[in-house]
Amino acid sequence: MQTFTVPAGVTSISVDVYGASSSVSSGNYAGYCGGGYQAKGGRVQTSLSVTPGQTLYIYVGGMSVYCYSSGNGCLPNNNQAGGWNGGGNGSGTGEAGGGATDIRVGGTSMVDRVIVAGGAGGASSSCGQGGGHGGGLTAGNGTYDNGWYGRDNGYGFGGSQSSGGNGGYNVHSNVSAGDGSLGQGGNGVQSGGGGGGGYYGGGAGAYNNSTGGGGSSYTHPTLCSSVVHTQGVQTGSGQLIITIP
Repeated sequence: MQTFTVPAGVTSISVDVYGASSSVSSGNYAGYCGGGYQAKGGRVQTSLSVTPGQTLYIYVGGMSVYCYSSGNGCLPNNNQAGGWNGGGNGSGTGEAGGGATDIRVGGTSMVDRVIVAGGAGGASSSCGQGGGHGGGLTAGNGTYDNGWYGRDNGYGFGGSQSSGGNGGYNVHSNVSAGDGSLGQGGNGVQSGGGGGGGYYGGGAGAYNNSTGGGGSSYTHPTLCSSVVHTQGVQTGSGQLIITIP
């Protein structure tokens, strides 16, 4: 967590907020299949009403990164930890979800968030299956490969303004992935991707080649004005830019 103290005489600031993308790997994996199928974090642009001397608590979403020095396969390290600030864990060869970026006022709990930019859902072990993009009032759903040994479409759903995205369900093994919840993406199962962090997190993937949903974005209904939501913008860890008029 970082803090920002509002300067004297300032009652409004412009804020440009980006959630983190899903995890990516450097080295051979990135060159082989990482770049084209990485889901992206959301963006929120808004004006925030503030008071001089007020402390803003800032959480910038993280992205998991793994490095490979040999081999040419398209498999990440097993059980990737979710990106900081709400990204869901990947299971087996599933990728981790990206963390959300947010501002909190009056405290540091989830209910103190006034702006949130959602993180992206994690990919599967397949090079062609990206997670759901983060951001928007309802984030993107995950994807699946219906040709993968005839498996069911156990992808996770994107978070919304009132609930986390449902985790995927694999009818063949009767296993459900983790649902998203307030601020937290669900955890993948059976090599499914993790859900993205957000206002409400995305649900996770329930099987190999089933990916996680993205996390939703949010702005406070009275403290924020001139709001613009954009889904699927940020690659890499999140960022937050404050401009003082």
